[in-house]
Amino acid sequence: MIPTWRPDPTFLTEALDSVLAQAGAERFQVTIVDDASPGFDGLACLSPAVAGAATLERNPRHLGIAGNWNRCLELARGRLVHILHQDDFVRAGFYARVEAGLAAHPAAGAAFVQPSYVDPAGHPLPRGGQASEQSGLLANWAEHVFVQLKFACAGIVVRRSVYERLGGFDTELRYCLDWDMWQRIAVSTPIWYEPDQLACCRIHPGSATGRLLLSGQNLREIARSVERGQVYLGPEAGPAVARRARAAYTKWALRGAWRLLRQGRPVVALGQLWGTRHLLYRTRRRAMIGGKTAS
Repeated sequence: MIPTWRPDPTFLTEALDSVLAQAGAERFQVTIVDDASPGFDGLACLSPAVAGAATLERNPRHLGIAGNWNRCLELARGRLVHILHQDDFVRAGFYARVEAGLAAHPAAGAAFVQPSYVDPAGHPLPRGGQASEQSGLLANWAEHVFVQLKFACAGIVVRRSVYERLGGFDTELRYCLDWDMWQRIAVSTPIWYEPDQLACCRIHPGSATGRLLLSGQNLREIARSVERGQVYLGPEAGPAVARRARAAYTKWALRGAWRLLRQGRPVVALGQLWGTRHLLYRTRRRAMIGGKTAS
């Protein structure tokens, strides 16, 4: 399921090509779900081969990111659901590996594949380490899902039954709506993990994520998601995990701001620096509750 909003035809074609080139692609439902993009010609902007293998659904009105992702879930017919962003892509063997992992572990409700990252031109970008060196059920999932997320939407496949049980993505969120969902999945079902980098995320300023960096809204939502994660984990494990998450994301934001300054993007860097106050404020506020550290 490929949710779109004003997509770049080149990126969208690459996303579709990567899916249709997979072994067994004739068994897939491949659907573009467009969120009422103005001026988007839909399948007409794609090559005949790609357009002939995919279907297009148009929302009658703009639903926003979470609303469109929920529309994808409504339209999905398969037992396994992969929401692939319009500018991301998968590598050969992605679906076969995920399907085999979930078949070998029926209790697992989702499969996560280690992602890689590229710039707009497709050049590799450095990112953090992987969650494990071995494929299989993820053991220390709280560190990799709650403390600092090691996964990306392009690399996640979820059983449709799990989505139906947990409900859709939270429409109040824009930056952390996927993270909130992965947290809910992690506390409710085992997760299968593949360390090979079979899914790829494209990082570029025009993406929805890039736009949220300008105001620091991404960090406001991260702080909010950390608080939610603490609730999901419960009173015993939640506070300590939340404390580590706030520390990890404060460092992540500061490193990101420095990188943006070096790239000549001072306005975005300032937005990230300003946004860190949400993480720091919550840390101080909780530390003051009852005159002792509560987080």
